[in-house]
Amino acid sequence: MRLSTLRPTARSGLRRPLYLSASVALLVSGCGDEPATPADVGHRPDLTVVTGNKTLLTQWEVDAQAGLTKVIGTLYIFPYGSPIMNLDALSSLTSVGRYLEVISNDALMSLDGLSGVTSVGEGLLVHRNAVLGSCSGIAGLVRSGGVTGTVTIEDNAPGCNSIEEVLASAPTPEEQFEDLADMVQDLSDAGTLTKGQANA
Repeated sequence: MRLSTLRPTARSGLRRPLYLSASVALLVSGCGDEPATPADVGHRPDLTVVTGNKTLLTQWEVDAQAGLTKVIGTLYIFPYGSPIMNLDALSSLTSVGRYLEVISNDALMSLDGLSGVTSVGEGLLVHRNAVLGSCSGIAGLVRSGGVTGTVTIEDNAPGCNSIEEVLASAPTPEEQFEDLADMVQDLSDAGTLTKGQANA
C-alpha cells in the first residue's frame, strides 16, 4: 500500500503526489496514534518526559533530546534522510514505557547512549544495524531483566547479534574474575607460570 501527499513544484506551483510507504509514513508521524509533543520540534531543557511515542529520524533529532529522561510510549530510532551516528544525547534516558526499537541504522556503531535505560515496558528490538558491533550500552538493561516482554537482537554486526553477545560485551566483576582465574590456570597447566607466579 502506498500513501500519497501533495507538494508544490518549484517551477509551476502545481502539486504532484509524493509517495511514501505505509511503514515510513507511520514512523514519520510517530506511528499515528499519539499527538506531537514539543520534543518533536526541538529541544527544550525543561522537557524531560515525552508523554506519547517518540520517533528519531536524524542525528539532529537525537541531539535535540539531551535531558530527556522518560518516554511514556514507544521510542523508535530509525534514520530517514540522514544517518544517525551516535546516541550520546540520550544518556539521561532511564525508561521507555512501551517499546524501544533501534532499526536499520547503517552508521550507528554503539549503543553507549542507552546505558542509563533501566526499564522498557513491552519489548526491545535491535535489528538490521549494519555496523553496530558494540551493544554493551544495553547489557545492564538486558541482564537485570529490565525489559518486560520480548528481547530481539539480530542482524547487526558481530558482537551484537544475540542476547549472549550483548551480555558477553559487558561481563560482571564476578565473570571477569572467573575469566582471569581460568587464564591463570591455563598458563599454569601449560608450564608458562611458576607456582609462585600463579599464587601471586
